[in-house]
Amino acid sequence: MPAKDKSEKADNTKEVKPKETKSKTKKVGSEVKKAEKKTKKAKPKKDVTIAQPKPNEVLPKYIRRIVATEKSVNLIEFRNTLVFEVEMFATKQDIKDEVEKLYNVKVVDVKTLITPKNVKRAFVKLSPDYHADEIAAKLKVI
Repeated sequence: MPAKDKSEKADNTKEVKPKETKSKTKKVGSEVKKAEKKTKKAKPKKDVTIAQPKPNEVLPKYIRRIVATEKSVNLIEFRNTLVFEVEMFATKQDIKDEVEKLYNVKVVDVKTLITPKNVKRAFVKLSPDYHADEIAAKLKVI
């Protein structure tokens, strides 16, 4: 058998065409329409109403909320300490003044930390004359 040249081999090979994907079609009357993909529609945003302060009520400027976790409840019961989430720009002195003003207590010490979730927490230790569990009960933490 005689050897074939490479040029002859190239002529004999079949061309491979990429497979065409078929889209779903729907016949409506005499027209053929392609089916459109169904996409989820964006849900309309709910209207958020902001609570208005009562006439003689003072809203906190630096304190966002009191933290109610198992650790914070233990601190309230055994160390007379309240735990708050506060604004990032709040200083220890700002937090101390606001807690004293809002809850009518004497603050001994304020320690702050920033969590990995970028939330600032303040640990507010009260004077022995005042009880953190009474304030926590008013705020419905305990």
